[in-house]
Formats: sequence, structure tokens, C-alpha cells
Amino acid sequence: MLNVAIGGTSGFFPDSWHYNSRKPWKDGSTRELEEFWNARNEWLPSWHGDSVAMEVDWVEMIQY
Repeated sequence: MLNVAIGGTSGFFPDSWHYNSRKPWKDGSTRELEEFWNARNEWLPSWHGDSVAMEVDWVEMIQY
């Protein structure tokens, strides 16, 4: 499985987590999707451009 995950309220991304912008929701929130959307002006610019896609160089499959 190849996955580019965002979100979560279980503590995997601590509330203090910061990359290009702050984490726009709080762990334990009941409105994390709304909080994420309301902060779109902070994170949306990082989703545009040629260098934001996940690129896979190679995949190896092994059968046991």
C-alpha cells in the first residue's frame, strides 16, 4: 500500500507538529475536518506545484 496520509486525532501528529504550516486541527477534536478546511489558506499553497506529488522510483514485489 502506498499512502500519503493527512489528518488523524490519535496523537500520531502531535498538536505542536509544524512543517510548512501549523497542524490545523487538535487531537481529540470533534470538528477536525472543519478545522482543517477553515485553515486551508495556510496549507493549500503547499499542495500546488511540480514538487508536491509523491514520486515512486521503484517497487519490488516479493512472494513468500
